[in-house]
Amino acid sequence: MLQLFSLSFTDTTFTWYSILLPNSIENSDDMERCFHDRFYSPQLEVFVADLMNIKQHVNELVVEYLERLRHMKSKCHVLFPKDEYANIVVRNMQCQLMEKMILQDFVYLGQLMAKALKIEQCVHESNHKKAQTNLGGMQNMSIIDSNSKDSLDEEMTAK
Repeated sequence: MLQLFSLSFTDTTFTWYSILLPNSIENSDDMERCFHDRFYSPQLEVFVADLMNIKQHVNELVVEYLERLRHMKSKCHVLFPKDEYANIVVRNMQCQLMEKMILQDFVYLGQLMAKALKIEQCVHESNHKKAQTNLGGMQNMSIIDSNSKDSLDEEMTAK
């Protein structure tokens, strides 16, 4: 029986079978156990509570967050309404995004994603402008070498 089973192997499974040590498989139970140990990896089941705890990471883009959440949702065997899924997404976004989206109703994830991408872009541009403003103010400051007493004296006498 084991010899017939081995005839069904192709590619990776055939390679695995061909390099097994001689007499390492004694019966069909051994074959099943070894085969499962090598090729079967059960998927972890994800529950709604798990989905509700998936937070958007700092510096994680909305697209990356939604893809990670979508991947986990595919492992969840519980069906729930799309608007509830959208609420989970919004509640677990970074604070700046969540505050701007929490009062809106989203039926489809596509709507939510489009709005989140616009807000994310605005936040990014705002942060960039603030950084430029802060750098601009620093350009007017004089840099003093603390190790040079002469340069400090020159600064003081010039004023």
